Amino acid sequence: MLKWRNILIELVVISALVFCAGVIFNAFYPDGYKFRGPHDNVITINTQIAYEKYKAGALFLDARSVSEYTSGRVKGSRLLDVEKYFELINGVYDYIDAAKEVVVYCSDLHCNKSHQLALDRLSIDSRTKMKKLYVMTAGFDSWVKNGYPVERGK
Repeated sequence: MLKWRNILIELVVISALVFCAGVIFNAFYPDGYKFRGPHDNVITINTQIAYEKYKAGALFLDARSVSEYTSGRVKGSRLLDVEKYFELINGVYDYIDAAKEVVVYCSDLHCNKSHQLALDRLSIDSRTKMKKLYVMTAGFDSWVKNGYPVERGK
């Protein structure tokens, strides 16, 4: 009986150490791991699928900064810089309401702004949370590389 008790204590101690190591690692990991599951209304897509949605009339939201947006963007997209969400969202609500589908993008595979916008803002916003949201994971760089429609300026 004493043997089983010692094994149980060791398991609890090891589990606690692993948990603490995970929390410490997460504290130093860039952007950390999220302590929640994926949202049902947010789907990641590649550039080719995004282009099919573009041709079908989907709304594209650019999660990048104003300077990045004006230097080049998906033709017809709307700016919704994730860092200025609360300043910009009121000007975009009508477009979102009218859209059947919404595609969010940022610059490239290493840019996390599109995921932040879709997961941390739009999917929990009471006015937009019921929309099906798509995140174009490869971003604007891949869009340009494929020769899809772009525009520049304001």
